[in-house]
Amino acid sequence: MKRKNILFRNSLHLALLGAALTLGAPGMAIADNASSDTQQDKNVPAGEPGDPIELDPIVAVGRMPASTTVLGREVDTPDNRRVQDVMKGMPNILDNAGANGLPTIRGIDGAAVAGLNQNMGTGNRPRVNTLVDGVARPFKGGTSVSASSLGFWDVETVEIGRGPQTTTTGRSSLTGAVQVSTRDPVHEFEAATRVGWFNERGTYEGALMFNVPMIKDQVALRFAAEYSDGEGYVDVIDHRLGDKINEDKYEHYRGKLLLTPDALPDTELVFSIDETNARMGNTPHMGEGEWDADDLILIDGTTTGYPKAWLYEKEQRIYSAKLLQGLGEKTDLEVRVSYLDNFFELDPRLHPAFQYEITTETTSAEALLHFEELGFIDKGVLGVAYEHEKDDVDNDVFNYDGSGKDNYWDLDGEKENFAIFGEIEAGLGGGWTAIIGGRFEWDERERYLDREWSTYARSKDGCVFR
Repeated sequence: MKRKNILFRNSLHLALLGAALTLGAPGMAIADNASSDTQQDKNVPAGEPGDPIELDPIVAVGRMPASTTVLGREVDTPDNRRVQDVMKGMPNILDNAGANGLPTIRGIDGAAVAGLNQNMGTGNRPRVNTLVDGVARPFKGGTSVSASSLGFWDVETVEIGRGPQTTTTGRSSLTGAVQVSTRDPVHEFEAATRVGWFNERGTYEGALMFNVPMIKDQVALRFAAEYSDGEGYVDVIDHRLGDKINEDKYEHYRGKLLLTPDALPDTELVFSIDETNARMGNTPHMGEGEWDADDLILIDGTTTGYPKAWLYEKEQRIYSAKLLQGLGEKTDLEVRVSYLDNFFELDPRLHPAFQYEITTETTSAEALLHFEELGFIDKGVLGVAYEHEKDDVDNDVFNYDGSGKDNYWDLDGEKENFAIFGEIEAGLGGGWTAIIGGRFEWDERERYLDREWSTYARSKDGCVFR
C-alpha cells in the first residue's frame, strides 16, 4: 500500500500561486477538494506583501479546519522563504518570529514558559511540536533560531495542525504541531538552482538540488543545499558588536539515499543526513526613547552594562533511517530511527558574564502500522515510540570582571519517554465520520544543578527534579 504522507485529519489544502523566482506576493487559494464543512466557492486572495490573508470572519472563526497543508514547490517564493513566513498569513495563527519563534495558535502561546532562563533551568518543552520528516526539533534558548529555522527549499509539504495533536505527535503538541515533509529521492535525474538578492533586508541567497539515479529503479541519491546572508527587519545601532548584531544567516544541507531493492519487493529504505547552521539576533521590547519606529531603528546605547539585543547561533545535525514495508494492498509498516545533535549558544562577545551553551542529544525510534478498509474501519494507525534525550547547559564563567565575580552554571539532565498510541477513522453514514484515538505515555526525567556559590552533590535527592 502506497501512503500519502499526511499527518493530521480534515486537511484544508492551500496552494500558493506564483513562480518561485518572481518578485511579489503570491496568491492563496483554497483547493476544491477541501472537506465539505470548510469548502469555499471562490479563491481567497492575499493583499500586498506582508499583509495577512483575508478570510471571511465566519470562515476564520467558526469553520476553519483543524489543519492546513501548503505545498512546498508552490509556496517557496521570495516572500516565503521560511516556514514562519507562510504561517504569518494563516488564520488563527500568530507567528512573531522575532519574539519567541513559535506560533500562537488559537490564542495559546506555542512557546509556553520557554524563555532562556526557564528553558535552561527545567529543560521544558513548548506547546507546539515542530517535526521534520518525523523527527522532532528541539526548542532551546527560547528563540526562533532554535526551532523555526526551516526553509522551503526542496520541501514537499508543510502541514500545520491547530489544537491538540498529542495522539500522533506526543506531549509537546498541546497547542498544535508543524509537520514538514522534505522530498525523497526519485529514480530519475533532477537538478535545480536558485540565486537572489533583495534590497529590503539586504539579503542575498543561493540554493541547489540534484537527484541522481545510481542503480536503475533500485538506488537513488538526492542532495539539497540552501544559504542566505542578510539582516533583520530592525536596525540595531550603538551596539557593542556593531553591525554584527544585525546579521541573519542561514545554511542548510540535506542528503538522502533511497533503496528499493528488487530482491525485497514492496520495501523502501531512506537514509538521511541533515545539517543546519543558523545565526539570528533577538530584539526585545524597548522603552520610550529607544525606538525610531519610522525607520525601525533600535538604540542600544545602554548604561547598564547589559546589551538589549542578543545574538544566538545554532548548529544541528540529524542522522535518520526510515523503512516502509508493504504488507499487502491495504497495510504497511513504517519504522523510523534517528539521532539528533543540537548545539545552541549565546554569542560570547556580548557580555563576559554570559557564555551560555546548550547541547542536546536525542535518540528516537518509532514504528507505525497503517491500515485501511478493515471491516467497518476506513483507515487507522497503531504505533509505538521511544525517545531518550540528554541536555547540558554550561556557563563556565569565573572572575569575569577582574574583581572575583563568578557566574558559573552547570545544568544537565536526561529524559526518557515511551508511548503506545492509535487512531481509527470510520464512516457512520449520512456524511458523518467518527475518529477515535488514544495515547499512553510514560515519561521520566532528571535534572541537576551546579552553581558557583553552592554545589549540590549529585547523589542527593534534593538536586533531582522528576
